[in-house]
Amino acid sequence: MIFLNCEEELIWKDELQVLFFNSTWMPLNNKNLLMLQKVSKKYQSIQIFVIDIDYFSNLCRRFDISIIPSILVMRNGKEIGRVEENLKTRKLISFFNDIYANDRSNRK
Repeated sequence: MIFLNCEEELIWKDELQVLFFNSTWMPLNNKNLLMLQKVSKKYQSIQIFVIDIDYFSNLCRRFDISIIPSILVMRNGKEIGRVEENLKTRKLISFFNDIYANDRSNRK
């Protein structure tokens, strides 16, 4: 996981990338980060960017973030999936399983 320090760290690639919009003041912030760590261990090829909404309001506007936490799945800078709610670990992993499987089948 990459904790975004500046917008220039976002370099779009032809692979799955995740933007996780959150804030340190969110009640479930630590839990969400732990869940994303589990996902990143399972899908090591997926780059996960953690974006604090308090420091990157321009990215929030760019990606129309109005609910936190929000998870955007990207390929080449284009959104291919979105979750705008707190998910339990099992549902989050299921979401990534589906995205990963769909992405693999679309790339064949």
